[in-house]
Amino acid sequence: MKWTIVNIPKDLADLIDERIVGKEGYRSRAAYVADVLRRSLEENSEIYRARRKPRDPVEVKIFSLMSKKRRQDAIKDGRIKIIGPRTVEVKME
Repeated sequence: MKWTIVNIPKDLADLIDERIVGKEGYRSRAAYVADVLRRSLEENSEIYRARRKPRDPVEVKIFSLMSKKRRQDAIKDGRIKIIGPRTVEVKME
């Protein structure tokens, strides 16, 4: 497995209400999105597919929420790390 830098698109971050982020105890919208991705990865047996465009950052598409067991496994594996505002690292197979 290798680590891939993923920029969270601004329009995706803007969809998230700042009040929800603070209420849930996250430090930023990026942290909230990264946690949602991590939970989703746990429920899915395969890692989310990243779509690359020439000279563009990798964009991760959120397809669906996953089962509790897979969510727990993904959190344990630590496949996503927050490395800055609107930026996460995703471990790709």
